[in-house]
Amino acid sequence: LKIARIHIDNRMFQGGSVMNAIRSGLNLKPTSMDFDINFETYQQSNVKSGYKRKIMRKEVPVCTLPSSNPSIRVEHSIFKYKNQKGDFLYEITRRPDLSQRTLYIFNDNVAHHDTCLAGGGNANIRAFNRFSPMTRPVRSAGVNTGWSTSSGGFDALTDDVKARLDLDFIELHALLATGAYSRIVYSGDAKDPSSKKKLGTGIFNVHPDVKAYIVSNFRMLEGATPASLIARDF
Repeated sequence: LKIARIHIDNRMFQGGSVMNAIRSGLNLKPTSMDFDINFETYQQSNVKSGYKRKIMRKEVPVCTLPSSNPSIRVEHSIFKYKNQKGDFLYEITRRPDLSQRTLYIFNDNVAHHDTCLAGGGNANIRAFNRFSPMTRPVRSAGVNTGWSTSSGGFDALTDDVKARLDLDFIELHALLATGAYSRIVYSGDAKDPSSKKKLGTGIFNVHPDVKAYIVSNFRMLEGATPASLIARDF
C-alpha cells in the first residue's frame, strides 16, 4: 500500500498517491498564491503491524495555484555553438523571445541536484532551478543522468536508477502543474538531430536504456495541461 503525504503551508494532506494528496491540498483556499509543497511517500511493508517504511521524501518549494491551463509542448533542441539558439544559457539570459514560458531541462547528477551551482555542459543552467533564491519563475529543472561527476553516468536502468528518475519526473510535473509554462525543452542528440527520441549527453556516458526511459517520460508530457497533471497518479 502506497501512502503519500504532502505539507502545504504547514498543513498535512494524505492520499493514495502524490497527486491525490496534492488534489486534497489544492481544495484549500490558501491565504497566498505561493505555497510550499513537501512530498513524503511511504511504502507499507507490514500491513498487520501498520509499520510504514519511509522510501521517499521530496521537496518542491515553488508550486503555485495554476492561473492558466496551457497545453504543454515538448521540444528537443540541438546545441551547436555558444550564444546561439540551442544554447540554453543564452536563451534564458539573452533571448526572452525564445525562452518565454519555457522550462529548460538539463542533464543533472544526484550529488548536485539539490543545489543551484552551475555545472558543466547544459548543467550551466542549474543556477536557474528551483533551489535558486533569485529565480522566479523557475527556468530550469534537472533530470539526473548519473550519481555524481566522479562516478559518471548511469550504466544501467536498474530499479534504483528508475526510482531516482521518477523523483525527478514528480518534481518536473509539479512545476508544470503551476501553469507557468507552455513548453519544455530538452537536449537532443547532435548525432541524430532530427530524432525526438534521443537524449543528448556530453559529459557523461549514459546507457541507452536510461536515455530512452528519460525521453519517453518527456514525450508523454506532450499536450498535458496543469489540470491533467494534477489529476495524474504516480
